[in-house]
Amino acid sequence: MIFQTLDTRENCRAVYKDGELVYNQLPDDLTHTWTTSQFLQNKDIEYAYLYSQGSLAEACPEHLRLELEETTGLLKAFLLSIAEAKVNPNQHCFYDIVPDNFLIKLCRIKNKISQYVFENYERPKNYNFLKDLLITTQSISHNKLNIDFSRVKKDCTSFAIRNRLKSIRSTDPYVRCNIFGSKTGRLTTQPNSFPILTLNKTFRKILIPNNYKFVEFDFNAFELRILLYLLDKEQPEIDIHQWNIKNVYRGQATREEAKKRIFSWLYNLDSKDYLSGRAYNREEIVKKYWDGTSITNPFGRTIESDKFHAVSYLVQSTAVDIVLRQMIKLHKLLKNKKSHIAFTIHDSVVIDMAEEDMSLLPELKRQFSTFRDTQFLTNVSIGSDFGNMEKEE
Repeated sequence: MIFQTLDTRENCRAVYKDGELVYNQLPDDLTHTWTTSQFLQNKDIEYAYLYSQGSLAEACPEHLRLELEETTGLLKAFLLSIAEAKVNPNQHCFYDIVPDNFLIKLCRIKNKISQYVFENYERPKNYNFLKDLLITTQSISHNKLNIDFSRVKKDCTSFAIRNRLKSIRSTDPYVRCNIFGSKTGRLTTQPNSFPILTLNKTFRKILIPNNYKFVEFDFNAFELRILLYLLDKEQPEIDIHQWNIKNVYRGQATREEAKKRIFSWLYNLDSKDYLSGRAYNREEIVKKYWDGTSITNPFGRTIESDKFHAVSYLVQSTAVDIVLRQMIKLHKLLKNKKSHIAFTIHDSVVIDMAEEDMSLLPELKRQFSTFRDTQFLTNVSIGSDFGNMEKEE
């Protein structure tokens, strides 16, 4: 049974089914829809969005395009009128602030597009992962950030900084991610979402936990560790740059010099650094994962690539696929806890941690560090705001 939800929040339970709007209760025969809602997370539902891996407009067939454009135009008009009336949509269920006849029209076209997708697209091989990721990122999107802009008032010493801060102020205090926003799999943020992925470090201190502390789990030198993972080599149990000084560069470098040298070599296939190449066999990786036109990482993610970009796409996409799976693990571990994932930034996951859950830290770190049979060295940082995080030894 194809249906549509009328809101994505747990306390806004309503669906469109068989041409009717059903409130406050979920029928038992719901099986297929466009995308998930919080009240669907424990149900066995197929999501067309994960089949199409694009927006409604991108998935819409030509014979339905006019109907979708008319409906989208009405939706924009309603959203504009809601904004002009200074109604906060985050404080109301969507179906309480728009007419029923429009909800039916919107759900009807979403049903048609969903059905088209299910009939014409193949189910992704990694569907279960994508479903878990969609559920996790949607849960994150409903956690309002605690923001104090006064903390950076004295730092606004230039027009550019003040202008950037003004732009941040105009966004919603929620992190809403697009799981299909980049070819490497790295998350991007949706329009008007809080720009956590591009937030200047100067502004990080405006973010304060809603609970007790921010706790950040961050892989040590993850791109280099991904190289070792791809080569099926053992992971060093110490900082990898220090390990490189001793085991790769014969003790003849500082940490900064070792770091600069390895990365200068890694992504420049014209670089002929004998010591770096002996330790990290780049050519073996290229031969194994690049077919001449594209790379396919260990998780089946395929990216068109020339040889020059093959290593960077392979390493970056593999790193992303591991981090996102570890984030999902943490999300499941925190189910029914006061603590929750606040956001993820590149190779790290930040938890808004309740004091009552601090005893979970060792297990959370163990789970984040362990991927299948591989142990990745993980840094743990704790802070009362995101701009002042102190590494735990």
